[in-house]
Parts: sequence; structure tokens; C-alpha cells
Amino acid sequence: MSVRGALLNRWDQVRNGYWFLPLVMAVGSVALSFGALELDTYLIGRLGDVGWLYSGSAEGARSVLTTIATSMIGLAGVVFSITTVTLTLAAKQFGPRIFRNFMRDTGTQVVLGTFTGTFLYCLLVLRQVHGSDGGVGGFVPQVSMLLAVVLAVCGLGVLIYFIHHVAASIQTPNVLAAVAGDLRAAIEELYPEPIGRDGPGDGDAALPAQVPERFDAEAVPVRAGAGGYVRRIEAGALLAAARDADVVVRVERRPGAFVAAGDALLLVWPADRAGREVIERLRSAVAVGGQRTPVQDVTFPIEQLVEVAALALSPGVNDLATATMCIDRLGEGLGQLAGRRVPSAYRADADGRLRVVAPPIDLTAALGPALDPIRLNGRGQPGIMAHLLGALAGVAGRAGAADAAVVLGHAVLAHAQAAEGATEYDRKKLGDALDRVRAAAAGRASEGGWE
Repeated sequence: MSVRGALLNRWDQVRNGYWFLPLVMAVGSVALSFGALELDTYLIGRLGDVGWLYSGSAEGARSVLTTIATSMIGLAGVVFSITTVTLTLAAKQFGPRIFRNFMRDTGTQVVLGTFTGTFLYCLLVLRQVHGSDGGVGGFVPQVSMLLAVVLAVCGLGVLIYFIHHVAASIQTPNVLAAVAGDLRAAIEELYPEPIGRDGPGDGDAALPAQVPERFDAEAVPVRAGAGGYVRRIEAGALLAAARDADVVVRVERRPGAFVAAGDALLLVWPADRAGREVIERLRSAVAVGGQRTPVQDVTFPIEQLVEVAALALSPGVNDLATATMCIDRLGEGLGQLAGRRVPSAYRADADGRLRVVAPPIDLTAALGPALDPIRLNGRGQPGIMAHLLGALAGVAGRAGAADAAVVLGHAVLAHAQAAEGATEYDRKKLGDALDRVRAAAAGRASEGGWE
């Protein structure tokens, strides 16, 4: 993996856990304790009677620090227990894929870091507090004691925040909004350009003709060294490696795809230029890990929303409100994707020579994973299916002519399944919703795409 790709992949793994930020805050508390104690040592005999500084005995200072440390480590245990219960409830209500969103929650990490950092700070200050026994001068660090009290007060405020934060983070609208935010961010990164008009996308239209005729027969694979999910593909590193080796590379596994050890990640042509060093350099441009990430995988947040909707529509739950909110967020995300220009699959170097073929995920590819599970699970809920058709009308209204026709095809299929066994009232509602999709798709066809 390239240095940049390795760093980005490692950073994504680090920030999606409960250990990194608390560890940083704990190290910071160690530095704070040393700095405060050094300041206290410097100020010995220089401070007068300052009312807001600690002026009690060494025994009293030990008691205060011990009380704060005990309270903080106890609260850290309570926070950990509440977090574990929250994760369990989230897995049951929203599905296991939502775990990632809770694990990367910065608020919970800050709370854990505050309590553990304050505990460690008090322990380190406590060991330096001593009285004037045996004629030896005592030392009560006044500034350090003040900071300990300040940290304790901050801990109380953080506890109040955590109670509110947990109650808010488990609410369905907030969970879905966070997933929808990931989807928007992924679309913004992968498809930054708004759509103009129907066409092959960015890139030279002549590039597809440069694909070697015997590419499939003569190309050699770049195989995965370990199993997992494709998390990231460094396009710049891949293009540079292909240019330097004078080869053509085709991406076989897009971000989000699972690969077993030995599966082909890339295909390289011609084989006689694909030496070991070239293969290793190309392999290093593809990051494979144990979990999917939405950074380059648009379908991952889509599937998160779909999983929540499918659970809500299951017979044991039958939560129509949650399913409706999921459809709203899916319609929003698919509509955003429909309004973006999909990059060309063909990438050339500075000399205009084809180097990389990387088929992107477009609206047509995203519609199936987004709609099929809801259509199958919601076939007995005409109201849900009518709401789905309404969302598709909005997507069709933002798509190009070709994509709008595909959206209409999904809408017709959803209508046909939902209308089976429905009442006359529900069939009329479904028919009206389908008519809106047809009207939106017809409008895109008459305009010939986007202007």
C-alpha cells in the first residue's frame, strides 16, 4: 500500500474505535500533571495568601485527590457499561452495520478520555503530596490541586453531556441522519461535479478504443494478499504505477467488494511487463481491511439505510415510521447521486494513453441494492410502497434521461408487487404515485437530459 493510502487507511481504523482519543487525553493528562507540579515547585515561597488556591494540609489534599480519582474511575466504568448497552440496543434495532457509526462517536470518546485522564492526573499528583514528617518540609502543590478540582468540575459537566448524548444518539432520526451524512460525503468526494447533459462522462471518448482486443485472454491478475473488503483504491498511485510500467490496468474489485486471499484485485496487460515489482506496486494501491468504509463506497451507507428499513418492515417489528424515514433518506441520497456527473471508467496519462479502467458506481448500479430489499419486505404495505414511489419520482426528476428510464423500471416493478392483493383505495394511491414517476421520467426524456 502506498504511504498516503496506508496512513489514510490507518487513520480511518484508529478514529473508529474507543481507544485512540482517550489514550491521547490520558497522555495529555500526564503532561499536564508534570507541568503543574513543576510550576508548583517553582512557585514555592513566591505565592502569598491567594484565596482561590488550596491552603489545606497534606492529609486534606490526599483526601481530595483520592476522592476525585475514585469518582472518575467509577464514572468511567459507568460510561463503559452504558455504552455497551447502547451498542447492544443499536445492533438489535438498526442492524450490525450501524456499529461503525457508534464506534466512531467522538462525544463518547471525549467522555471516556475526560474520566480516565482526570483519574491518571490525580494519581500522579497524589504521589507528590507529602507532609512535614520527621522535620522534612512538606509539599502541597496548590496549582495542581486547583487543576484537579477544575478537572472534577469538568467531569461533572461531561457526565451531564453524556447522559443527554446517549439519549439523543440512539434516536432513530439522528441515527439515520448520521448515515445520510456519510452518504452525502461519499457522493461529494467521488462525484464532485454536477451533471450537465447525458454523455460518456469526463474523459476522452476515444479511450475505450485503446483497450487491447485480447486484454481478457492475455492479462495477468494482481491477487489479494489477504482476505477482506476493498476499503480504498488510490487512483493516483495506480495511474502512476501503470504509466511507469507502460501497462494497462483494469480494476476487478471496486471499493466495498469482498475478496478472499488470492482473488484478483486487478488485471494487468501485457503480461511480459508485469514483473514482481510492478505487481507489488499495483497491489499497494488497493487497501483491503476487515470492515467496509463509506469513504469510497457509496453503496455502504445505502445498504445501512436499507438494513434499517428491512428490519423495520419485518413482521416482528412492523415499524412503518422508521421505514418511511429510511425511504426519505434513500430518496435524498439517490437524488443527489442522480444529479452528479459520473467519472469515466477510462483514465489516461498525460500523453493521452489509456492506463486504468475502473468502472465507477453509477445511479443504475446503486438502485438495485437500494430498492430491492425494501420492495421485497414491503410488498404487503401499500402505504410504504406508495411512499417509495414518491421518493423515486424525485430521483427520476433529477436524473438524466437514461437513468430516469431505469428508475421508472424499478417503480413499475414495485407497483406491480404492491398492487397484488391491495384494496381499490390502495391501488389508486399506488397508481397515482406511479403516474408521478412516469411524468418525471417523461420530462427528463423530453428534455434530452440536463442542460
